[in-house]
Amino acid sequence: MSGRALVQRWQAFWFESEVLRVRLTTFRIVFFSLLGFDLWLLMVPHAQRHGFGEFNVSHLPALDRVLPNPTAATLTAAYLLAGFLSLRVALGLALRASLIALTVIYNAAYFWSQVDSYQHHYLIGLLLLLCCFVPFEATAGLERRQSAAPSGTTKSWAVRLLYVQVSIVYFYTALTKLTPQWLDGWALDRIVSVAWARSLYASCAQALGWS
Repeated sequence: MSGRALVQRWQAFWFESEVLRVRLTTFRIVFFSLLGFDLWLLMVPHAQRHGFGEFNVSHLPALDRVLPNPTAATLTAAYLLAGFLSLRVALGLALRASLIALTVIYNAAYFWSQVDSYQHHYLIGLLLLLCCFVPFEATAGLERRQSAAPSGTTKSWAVRLLYVQVSIVYFYTALTKLTPQWLDGWALDRIVSVAWARSLYASCAQALGWS
């Protein structure tokens, strides 16, 4: 295959990729609804950990020199507002402005302090950034893009990049689970600690012949 053909395939992979509008709509409603309730139900209580002892270490050292220490009140307000904006995106209200504001607030809250050190929050922040370039407006009927095909699809390199990003994360996740501790169930047995979850896990393991 010639170099020109490879370039054409590369460009087609990113810029000719089509996605069903109904798939974008489903993703927008489900993902941002879950994120909104996660921010309100889980992250707001988590905000009380911030500001303890007036000590803080950000994810980016440069931020320590320019930002004040986070407080429980500040992070609570940020998570409440971010949850509100997330639900606005899910409902298709002021999509672009709400999504950009949500992305800024979510990433700022995350990078501000290592108290929030869970790596999946970094992934969500990255996905939100990519979502800012996804043509959600077409799914909400707010505008018609020239790239939209009559078949109900729309072209978007950002959606393709979302697929690639999530694929990389879960491919690596699968590789890290190929250790003996994961393959024989030792790790999962210690992660699952809630009684009803352990009972469900044990039933599934027995049904699948894992025990």
